[in-house]
Order: sequence, then structure tokens, then C-alpha cells
Amino acid sequence: MTDTAAAPSAQVDRAIGFVKGLLDRYASYHSHKESVAFAGLILFTSAGGAALVSDNWPPVAWGARSEIWALLAITALWLGVLAYLRFQLRCRRWAALRVAGCELLLAEWIVSPPSEAHLAPKDREPAEIACLVKCVDFFGRWKEQFWH
Repeated sequence: MTDTAAAPSAQVDRAIGFVKGLLDRYASYHSHKESVAFAGLILFTSAGGAALVSDNWPPVAWGARSEIWALLAITALWLGVLAYLRFQLRCRRWAALRVAGCELLLAEWIVSPPSEAHLAPKDREPAEIACLVKCVDFFGRWKEQFWH
């Protein structure tokens, strides 16, 4: 238990309502990002399948080396889809972490309601992330493995 006095009931109710609202919002965002990622993958798979079974693929208007251009086009499209999926799934992970944080906070408040000190805003400086870490993190989830 903390030695600070418990916050007034109305303030605690507002804080709990706020965290529940955040929980609902982030859970909805999490589901949306997962659905959008699957929709993008299905769209690419459908377009690729349609191109494979089409009689006019690759188009003859692309010239004598239309097979090479078709391979380059599909490769570029696949790389775009991978970047899209990566973005959507990273946003989904971000939302999952927020949902877990809200659930943890609400679980703590079941045991003991928040005090005035817990509800007071914190004065924190944002952590500075080095440029090298940002560059390495762009290519994978290596930041968690090597820098923690």
C-alpha cells in the first residue's frame, strides 16, 4: 500500500472510465489492423492468381522482353505488399501492447484504487533514440534483441 491518500471517488471513476475507453479503442484498432493486413494479402494473392491464369499475361504490348518486365513488376508489387503488411502488423503489435497496458492498469486498480499521486501527470522528457537504432530497427525487430 502507498502512504498517499486515495483519490476522491469521482476522480477514480473518471480515471477508470478513461482507461476503459482507451482499452476499447486500442482493442478495436488492433482488430482493424489485423483485418486490413489480411485484406491486403488476399488482394495481392487474388491479383497474382488472376495474372497467372490469364491468357494475356504478360501483355505483348510490353515488348520483346515482356517476361522479364512481368517478373520485375510482380517482384516490385510483392515488395510493396511486404512493406504494407509490415506496417500494418507493427501497428497491430503497438495496439496489442497498449491493450495489455490498459488491462494491467485496470487489474492493479482492482486490488487498490489509484491515489492522487498515481493520477497526477508526470513530467518526463521523451527518450532520445539513436539514429543507428532507428536504421537497424527499420529492417527488423533487432532492437529488442541487442539493445535490451
